[in-house]
Amino acid sequence: MEDNAIVNLRHYTPQHREELEKLLASHRWQTALNSGLVEEVQEERIEPGKPRPFIDTVVDQLREFNQKRVGNLIAQGHIDEEDLFAELSRWPLESKDPKISFFGMNLTYRCNFIPRCIYCNQSQVESTVGLDGWKCMIEEITSNSDGEGPYISTLQVASRWFWKSRYGAMMG
Repeated sequence: MEDNAIVNLRHYTPQHREELEKLLASHRWQTALNSGLVEEVQEERIEPGKPRPFIDTVVDQLREFNQKRVGNLIAQGHIDEEDLFAELSRWPLESKDPKISFFGMNLTYRCNFIPRCIYCNQSQVESTVGLDGWKCMIEEITSNSDGEGPYISTLQVASRWFWKSRYGAMMG
């Protein structure tokens, strides 16, 4: 199957790409692809805002929270770098809404990717958060935006789960 603007599979492993090509050739997927759904979703797509810098967002907040206190420790003669680093790295329990720079979520453990991702150490557990719960989490982490927001990452299998949960058998 040739890559096109709607479905681009060139970055998948050959085995996974072949599996996806077979699925895309199925009647259900062809019906979905030819239904105008993809174009409808593309037209309604909201262009994401600028993501916050991953590391600077955290470091800047830790400095704001701890720099004065750590400066006082240094003024009192504390010079052990590991101790000072530990103090500078503390996230205060009573902090204001933290600015989050990255949010990764695994919406489902029903992954069929072969070979498994090298970082995948997830045990197979019952899902406890549904679509409404995920939407609520995303709303919460993006509410403190100041014009920039976190980079939100989902796994490809999560996208399959989302589409299947939203559109049922048509995308199955």
